[in-house]
Amino acid sequence: MQWNLPMDTFDPFRLWLHRPLLDLGEAPPALTFPVHAVELDYRSMVEPSPVPRIQISMNHSFRSALATAVGRPEFDVRFTGQLPMELRSERWSILCDLVNSWDGLSPERRVRVCWTLTKLGLFDEIVNLVPDISIPMIARSDELAALAYLRTWSRFKNWIDGEEDSFSPGEFAPVALNAPPGMARIDATYEMARQNAKYIGDADECERWQRLHMEAIDSATALDEHTRTLMLSRYYRVNAFIPQYRGDSAAVDADMTRAEDLARSAGRDDPDQAVAADEMLYAVLESRIKEALWNRDTGAALDRADEFVALSPLTARGYMHRANIFYRTQDWPRCRRDCLEAVRLAPPHADDSLYLLGLCYEKEEAPDEAINAYFGALRADPLAISAVERLAELARAHQRVGLRDWVTEYADHLQSYAPVEPLFEPYQDLPAPLART
Repeated sequence: MQWNLPMDTFDPFRLWLHRPLLDLGEAPPALTFPVHAVELDYRSMVEPSPVPRIQISMNHSFRSALATAVGRPEFDVRFTGQLPMELRSERWSILCDLVNSWDGLSPERRVRVCWTLTKLGLFDEIVNLVPDISIPMIARSDELAALAYLRTWSRFKNWIDGEEDSFSPGEFAPVALNAPPGMARIDATYEMARQNAKYIGDADECERWQRLHMEAIDSATALDEHTRTLMLSRYYRVNAFIPQYRGDSAAVDADMTRAEDLARSAGRDDPDQAVAADEMLYAVLESRIKEALWNRDTGAALDRADEFVALSPLTARGYMHRANIFYRTQDWPRCRRDCLEAVRLAPPHADDSLYLLGLCYEKEEAPDEAINAYFGALRADPLAISAVERLAELARAHQRVGLRDWVTEYADHLQSYAPVEPLFEPYQDLPAPLART
């Protein structure tokens, strides 16, 4: 890797922190969970025995943002072979060789290759490699079911990024209903429950799929105890959506407490198991932060956010969650501190962190710092209309004539873009908890 690049365009810290996600290069001593994920799946791909797999994976948009953040747009590839030869690590070359020899790989090895590709955000590669798999073929083996699941997962991830208009959440159903007992059936029934909760907003349908989800876990008799415990934790975490849609905070707490207890009780006898257990706890804590804010309990939200940050202190996401809580409690200095740390570690959340930082500076009556933060948000996301609106208000309030003229022209420029229909996410607007009697 070439390190002697101009520092105005190259960010060596972010490259060091995230490098395995870009080129499967050397990992730093302390790993974020996305880096843990690709490290585990790469090892599973090249070693004889599989190692634990963790759920987290990045969208391709994260890969694009990361390539921009480190100042090396060449890393923003959609297929392994698109990475220039001079940027390929030894491990990336091994992955390329496996992709190129796809026709000669066993179904099990194909599955492991695809899992590595998911953790690198290379979903177009998976859709290109894996054809549509018929229901009889899905029923034939866990490996073919897994490949069908991974193809659907790749289409879903592209849909989340606004790059796949034809995707439907119901595409996970053929795997959920026809896969043999095992992880593919568990993953697909989980997705059907989650998709109905998060992207359709149908609590009754989520509940129906949850029954099939539990049946899938129970029928997978080959699962080891560690994996079963984590799958049950995930089950109760998604189950909490059902009472949340109905405003039942006591039932939400019961499900989330069960999910948390299971994640904490999962075995941590070796480093790989510990990573898998901690990653499941990480997901639970994030949900519990949101649960506490839903209940308007900022104290509980802050306690959970503190542990969330401590579990992965090199991840921007935790600082962003905690900064939002500090903003709600009007603790401007600590909000500002966490925003700045999130910006240093981003992506993701660079634009969100800089926007919140600007709001914080406004509360502290520091308009120049706020203006700089909003410009930073626009550098991270040139379409950040909220930052443009705040810049316009600051220009008006503080009589910044040049800024006013520029932001007026820029706002007109943004109006020339066709409006983008936001992704329907009903879970972002859940009903308030019902009063307890």
